[in-house]
Amino acid sequence: MRQVAAGARQTDVARAQGLSPALLGRWQRQALDEAVPNSSERDEIRRLRAELKRVEKERDILKKINPSLRNRLSHEPLPVHRARCNC
Repeated sequence: MRQVAAGARQTDVARAQGLSPALLGRWQRQALDEAVPNSSERDEIRRLRAELKRVEKERDILKKINPSLRNRLSHEPLPVHRARCNC
């Protein structure tokens, strides 16, 4: 299949490998179907790229803050806010 992708004719490659051109063509179609993401995979990729962009922005902001504050934030646990019950 690499030879066909590189520009060789499918029939020539199939014959050289002792395969029928139809079989090689079927293998190529199957490989292409598996290589192209479907709509749900594309949606997930889009979502993950957006999340990565957000996390990278957060990281960059944290890199720019005062070093003493950065050290304190990285060593102290964040405060826990508990909701009050007005029962």
